[in-house]
Amino acid sequence: MREEGEILANNVLLNIRRIQVNFLKVPIVRNIDFKIYRKETLGIIGESGSGKTTLARAIMRILPEDGALSPDSSAIYYGLKDREINIFNISLADFSRLIRWKEISMVFQSALSSLNPTLKVKDHFIETAKAHGLSDSREIMERAWKILETVKLDPDRVLRMFTVELSGGMKQRVVIALSLLLNPKIVILDEPTTALDVLTQRIILDLLKKLRENFELTYILITHDIALIADLADRVIVIYAGKIVEEGNVEEIFYNPLHPYTKLLLEAVPKIGEFDKLPKPIPGASIDYRNLPSGCSFHPRCPYAGKICIEKEPFLINFRENRRISCHMYTSLWRR
Repeated sequence: MREEGEILANNVLLNIRRIQVNFLKVPIVRNIDFKIYRKETLGIIGESGSGKTTLARAIMRILPEDGALSPDSSAIYYGLKDREINIFNISLADFSRLIRWKEISMVFQSALSSLNPTLKVKDHFIETAKAHGLSDSREIMERAWKILETVKLDPDRVLRMFTVELSGGMKQRVVIALSLLLNPKIVILDEPTTALDVLTQRIILDLLKKLRENFELTYILITHDIALIADLADRVIVIYAGKIVEEGNVEEIFYNPLHPYTKLLLEAVPKIGEFDKLPKPIPGASIDYRNLPSGCSFHPRCPYAGKICIEKEPFLINFRENRRISCHMYTSLWRR
C-alpha cells in the first residue's frame, strides 16, 4: 500500500499504481505499477505491441478514442512542488494546465512526422506555448531561441524554416526542444532515435545525456534499441503482454536477466565481437490480447514453462529494492 507523503519523503517523482488500459474493452496495459525517481532514466523495453506506448499515453492522458482507462485502475501520483496529487483525480483541463508539458512532456514515436509541414518552426513553438497558457510571443521566442541553441541548432535560421526543409536529425532536435519549452521535470521519450542513421543516433544520444545533466531531467525511455537502453538508462522495466515481467537496474538486466522473456529478448540482439553467434529470434508468435493464454502469458513461447505456468498466472515478486520478477520458474531455475 502507498503511504501518504511517499513521493515527497522518498525522492519519488511519479508513482504509478495498478494502471490498466482497455481498447474496445480488451486489456492492453494490465495492472502495471512502478515508481520514477528524480533525475533518473527509466528504460521500458519489450516487443512491438507489448503496451509501452499505450502506457506512456495513459500517463499523458492522451489515449485514442477507442482506448480508455479501466475502472479498476488505481492512480498516478505526481510530486507537484510541496504536495502530491493523483493526476486521475483532476479534470482534463486542470491536467493540461498544471501537468502536461509544464511538468511532464513527451517526444512521440515517429517524431519525424509529428511536425506540421505547412508551419514554420517558430509557429510550432508559439502554438505549443499558447496552448499551455503563455501569451507573450516575445517571451515564447526568447525561450525557443535559448532551447534551440541548447540542442545545437541555429535559432536565427531554423525558426524561419518550414519543417520540410529540415533534415531528420534537425527535426528530431526540434521535437526535443519543443518538449523542453516549458521546463518539465519528466520527459517521456518514445523511440527517440527511430528512422535516424547511426551517426545521427549518436548525436541525439549525446544530446539527451547533456540535456539530462543541464536541466536535471527525469527520462522515461521507451525503445526497441537495446544499445540505447544500455547507454542511457539507470533502471529497466521489461513488459510483455501489457504486464511487467522483470525490473532491475541496467547492469542486472543486461548481465543477470532472470525472466525467460528478458533472456530471449537479449539473445535476439546482435552482439559486437560475437560474429560466430547469430541472433536468436524469440520462438512463437507475439501475443493476441483477445485470446490471452491461461496462466503465464509467456508460457506458449517459454522453453522453461511447466505445468504451473499453464495453470496459474505468476505474481510480480519484490525480492529486493527495485528488483522484481514475475515467473514461477525463477525460484527453481535462477534464484541465488
